Amino acid sequence: MSAYSCIRRLAASVWVGGLATVILGLALARERRRELARSVLPRYSTLALWSVAVLLIAGTLGGIAHVGRVGDLWGTTYGKLLLVKIGLALVL
Repeated sequence: MSAYSCIRRLAASVWVGGLATVILGLALARERRRELARSVLPRYSTLALWSVAVLLIAGTLGGIAHVGRVGDLWGTTYGKLLLVKIGLALVL
């Protein structure tokens, strides 16, 4: 397993695990839900943004490392699909 793959898994785990924790916490908060949401959601949003940024960077670098040469980005089907995926991620 490559270092990029480990980093992607860690970032995805932080993002999804944090989301699950926020949802569970809000579900259990009941009458204090709004107060909890006001304090937790901005913090989680920052964490989620950084997690997605790490996912995008590590995924891009891992994909380029997998292709081997920069010229293969345009010369192989995998490379072309990777460029499309990177472009879509940048738009989002």
